[in-house]
Amino acid sequence: MGLSDENALALRVFTPSTLLEPSLGFLQFLAWSEDDMVESLIEEKTLIGNFYKFSLDMADDKKDLKNKKSILSSTAKEIIKKLYTVGFLGYHKNYVQEINWKKIGNFYNLLKHIEKSDERKMKWAIYHYLENKQSKKTKNPMNDIQELVKELKISNLKKLSSKILKTHTGKAIATLQMMMDPDIPLPKSVRRNLIDDLEFTSRRSPGELDDDILELLDQGSYSNQELSILLDTSKALISKAMNRLKSSNEIVLSSHGTRGSHFYTTNCDNCPFAKDIVSCRYDAEKSIKNSLKTKFNFLISDDDLKPIETNQAVLKIKSILDNTEKQQPKMEQNINQNLDVLFASIMNNHTQNEISKSKGQAYVSLNGMLENMPILYILGFLHGQKYGMSFMDTFLGQALKDKIPKKERLKFEKDIVNEYNKVSSMFK
Repeated sequence: MGLSDENALALRVFTPSTLLEPSLGFLQFLAWSEDDMVESLIEEKTLIGNFYKFSLDMADDKKDLKNKKSILSSTAKEIIKKLYTVGFLGYHKNYVQEINWKKIGNFYNLLKHIEKSDERKMKWAIYHYLENKQSKKTKNPMNDIQELVKELKISNLKKLSSKILKTHTGKAIATLQMMMDPDIPLPKSVRRNLIDDLEFTSRRSPGELDDDILELLDQGSYSNQELSILLDTSKALISKAMNRLKSSNEIVLSSHGTRGSHFYTTNCDNCPFAKDIVSCRYDAEKSIKNSLKTKFNFLISDDDLKPIETNQAVLKIKSILDNTEKQQPKMEQNINQNLDVLFASIMNNHTQNEISKSKGQAYVSLNGMLENMPILYILGFLHGQKYGMSFMDTFLGQALKDKIPKKERLKFEKDIVNEYNKVSSMFK
């Protein structure tokens, strides 16, 4: 099918540096904001203010981002003008209107697709350069193309360019010199051949996407933004799928998030899997009991399972336990080994950074690190911390009783308790 004309135009107007932040971040913000923008006419400064809030929510280093507020604003203004140029939105007297969410979402997904490949980046750069051909002859067009992707840190630029041009022209760099000659007409087909294979095509049909969403929602509650990330699909497509599922009464609103997000889960009164509510819960609880008995020789009672409020939560616990019984072939073993190394590296890096700030204090804060860890890691850490507290209590009270002043010992114990309570609060 090839690349759409609207995206081809956008690749001509936008430069490859759009793949860098904060340009890509602003396009992500727009692609994910359809449900949050109820006004048809939005003041530019309001839109930029919402972008700043979005960036703060997404940022790891919020303090550093506050110093870049003016950069975010100027970048957003530049992107808005380019989106107006390519017809993705209307712009008049500092007001944005007629935002075509679908086109922006498709363009953002295309950029995320291009971002994953150096070859795709170079194809865009060559196409962009050819489409904006100068009226004067260029001494070394390859240098100009390299300048377009300088900040993208692509390795083997010349070799990669040669490969691309050889594929599309048959003569590589020598042909590039001719292609850049303003006196030589360049057919549109030659230019478009460079980018036609850049099109990002979703591997899911609408029905498959609906099924994937239902499978996730049947074991939890998610927002459109979270589903977009988990399913690696544009928010525009997720929004359409969610509207289909809401209209067929297969999902229901479960709660409102602190940042204005809406969270949905499957509708047990109109189960999309045609299950009876009572029998669904009974089967899931029975599976949990059998799994715990087989795996740990632990008998859990019906009363122990009553605090689990929803069928979806019971099904999630069942899924986690089912996964523990799965055999671990070589690939899973390798994944687990590398996850262990990865999480240990994260912990060590955070600890070292905190120690460098602590000016010799023994206490190290884990704020901002644990919250971003997978929930099962936090649970394991919490239990390890609990047993570690018991050990430290014995160690401080006996082995170091006569070696550390009581005041210092009590302060250290208080720090440990405070840190434990912070981790525990994540589950309240």
